[in-house]
Amino acid sequence: MDTKKLRQKILDLAIHGKLVPQDPNDEPASVLLERIRAEKEQLIKEGKIKAPKKSKSAGDTSHYPKDVPFEVPEGWIWTSIDDIAFVTKLAGFEYTEYIANNLTGPDGVPLFKGKNVQDGKIVYQFESFIPKAVSDELPRSQVRNKCLLTPYVGTIGNIGIHDKEGFFHLGSNVGKIEILNGSQTDIYEEFVKLFLQSTAGYKELTKQKKATAQDSISIEAIREVLIPIPPRGEQQRILQEISHWISFVESIEQAEMYINDTISAAKAKILDLAVRGKLVPQNPSDEPATELLRRINPAFQPSDNLHYKAELPTGWQLCHIQDIAKAELGKTLDKGKNQGEEKPYLCALNVKWESFDLSTLKTIKIEEKEKPRYRLLPCDLLVCEGGDVGRCAIWQGDCEMYYQNALHRVRFKEGFCPDFYLYVLRYYKSLGVIDDICKGVTIKHFTGQVFNSLDLPVPPLNEQKRIVCTVKSLFEILDSITNKMDAS
Repeated sequence: MDTKKLRQKILDLAIHGKLVPQDPNDEPASVLLERIRAEKEQLIKEGKIKAPKKSKSAGDTSHYPKDVPFEVPEGWIWTSIDDIAFVTKLAGFEYTEYIANNLTGPDGVPLFKGKNVQDGKIVYQFESFIPKAVSDELPRSQVRNKCLLTPYVGTIGNIGIHDKEGFFHLGSNVGKIEILNGSQTDIYEEFVKLFLQSTAGYKELTKQKKATAQDSISIEAIREVLIPIPPRGEQQRILQEISHWISFVESIEQAEMYINDTISAAKAKILDLAVRGKLVPQNPSDEPATELLRRINPAFQPSDNLHYKAELPTGWQLCHIQDIAKAELGKTLDKGKNQGEEKPYLCALNVKWESFDLSTLKTIKIEEKEKPRYRLLPCDLLVCEGGDVGRCAIWQGDCEMYYQNALHRVRFKEGFCPDFYLYVLRYYKSLGVIDDICKGVTIKHFTGQVFNSLDLPVPPLNEQKRIVCTVKSLFEILDSITNKMDAS
C-alpha cells in the first residue's frame, strides 16, 4: 500500500472540510479572526511587532481574499498567514552585527537553523549558541512561544512545531510563524502545519519559490500564503480525526516494514544457501569446476580461500575474476581530450542493484577505434567501482551503449552465468566483505587490483544454471508478495 499517498489524501480531505462533519453551533472562523486582529493591533501599539504595510483594523472585511484556491464549508474563512501570525526571520545585518562575532558555548541561547527542522519535526540538537544578552537585543527573532518553524532556503515545505520551554533564537535560513492567539487558542498551530503539508498548502507555500542553486522563498511570500480557517471546534475535531488516521497509517507502515524485513531476510538466506552450495543438490555427473577452469587455462591455480569462508561443496573450486572473465574499467571522461561521435554511456548512478535507471543518461565522445573496447554487450555485468562499491546489474539492452571508468565491465568466458556472480557480489556486499577490502576512508574504491584479488566460488556450469533458476523463482515469489502489498 502506498501509505504516502494515503497520508496525503487524509490531509487533503481535512483541509477541504471533508474529514469531519460541520457543526452549526460552532463559533464561525470570522469571529476568531477578529479576535486575532485585535490582538495584533494591541501588539503593534505596544511596539512588540511592526505594523503591516497595509493597515487592517478589526471589523474590516474588505481585505478578505476573493480569489481563493477552493471553496470552503460554511463557517470557514480564507485569510493570509500574515493576518493570523507574526512571521519573521533573522535579518542578514542582524547576523553580521550581532551573531557572527558573539557565538558562545552550549550554555548560551541555541540558534535554530534550517537543519533543525527535519521530516516535519524539530531537532533539538544545536551547533551554535549566543549569549542571553545578545538574544535580548533582538527580541523580534527570539523564539519564546509555541510557533511553527520552516526553512526558507533548501528544503522548502518542511514544517515543524516548536513547543518547548526555554530560551531559543532564530539562526540562518529558518523562519518563524507565531500564531497571534492572545489569551486563548483560536487557531491551532497543528492545523496550520496540516494545511501547509497538504497538496494545496504546499502549492500555495511554494508558488513564489525561487529556483536558484538552492530552492528558496522569501518571508514575504510566507506571509502572503492563503489558508482556510475552520471554526475552533472543527479544528479540534479535525486534529483528533487526523490523529486516529495517522495511527492507522503508521500501523500499516509497521506491518509492511515487518513484512519487508522478513522478505529481505528470506532473500539474504536464499543467497547464503546459493553461494555456499546448499540451495540445490550437487550432481556427480556434472563436470567439476577444476576441470573447467584448467580447460580454459592449463596454468590455473586455485585461490587461497581468504574471503570465501564456507567449506567448498563437491565439484566446486575457488578462483579470481580474471580466471573466469575479463574485467575492465570504462572510458575516462575528459571533455578536453575526448573526440569522436556523441554516444550514450552508463555511469555508477545508472546502475542499481539488478537493474538500470536510464532516465539520466548522458553522452560521451567515442572514436570509431574505441567502440569495440567500450561498447556493452548483452550479459555484461557492470559493477560500481566507487560510491556504493560492488553494486551491480547485468546489461541486457539492445541499444548502443557505452560505459565510463566508474564501472567495471565483467565479460564472462565459456558460458559462465553472470547472474550467479551478481548473486555472489550481492552476498559479499551483505556480509561487508566488499566494503572491508575496498580502499579509501571517506570514499571507497573497488579498484581493479582489489576486484581481481576477490575469491569467487565456481560451481560446475550446470549447477550454476540450476542455482540461478532456483534463486530467480524464489525471488519472484517473494517479490509478488511485495507487489500485492503495493497494489492494495
